[in-house]
Amino acid sequence: MEPHRPPITTTNVVTAAVALVVVAIAIIALVAMPWGEPTVSEMERDVWTSLLLPNEEAWPLILEPETVSLEDEPLSLLRIDWDRRLAQLDPEIREGAIEASVDFRRKNARRWPIANDFPPEAHVRVMTPEEVRAFRTEDGPHWPEFYRMFAGGKDHGAIWVLLSRVGFSRNGTWAIVLIDQMSGGKSGVMELLLLRWTGSAWEREEILVQGIS
Repeated sequence: MEPHRPPITTTNVVTAAVALVVVAIAIIALVAMPWGEPTVSEMERDVWTSLLLPNEEAWPLILEPETVSLEDEPLSLLRIDWDRRLAQLDPEIREGAIEASVDFRRKNARRWPIANDFPPEAHVRVMTPEEVRAFRTEDGPHWPEFYRMFAGGKDHGAIWVLLSRVGFSRNGTWAIVLIDQMSGGKSGVMELLLLRWTGSAWEREEILVQGIS
C-alpha cells in the first residue's frame, strides 16, 4: 500500500516558492555583503539609543557588558521562528529584511563589548565584570543583589537589559536587533525587531519575534 500523500494545492506551491526565494536572497546577500564590522559602529549605537529612549520613568537601565551571541539565550531559541517570520513579510520589505538578517547573524556569531557612553537622559549603566559575577550566580540571577547595587535596595527600581548587535541591509534602510528587558525575574519582554530608517529616525516596522522573558 502506497503512503498517503497530501494533495498539491496552490497554497502549498506558493508557500514553497516564497521559501525558495527567501533562501536565494539570503545566499546572494551572504556572498555580496562583507563581514560585519569588527567593532560596534556608531550606526548600531544610534539604533540602541532609539530603543532605550525615551526613558520616561527614569529607571536605571542596567546593560550587560557584552552583546548576546547566537549561542546565548534567547537568540539560540529564536532561529526557526525568525526565519519563518521573514518568509511571511510583505514582498516590498522582505529583501531588505533578509539582508539585515544575514548581517545580524554574522555580527552576532560571538559576543562584543558594549561601551558605557550612552546619552545621560537614557539613564543607562553598563555593568562591570564584578557586578555581573555578583548578580549571575550558579543558581541564576540574584535579584536582591541586583537591586542593592543599582536601585538602593528598592524592588523593581531598575531594569536589566540585554542587547544584540544590529544587522543592516546593504542600503542601510533596514535593521534587525534584539532587546530583552527584565525586572525582578518576574516580568520581562524580549523582542526581535525589524526597524526602518525614515531619514531622521529609526522606527519599528515589525516585531519578528516576541516573548515573555
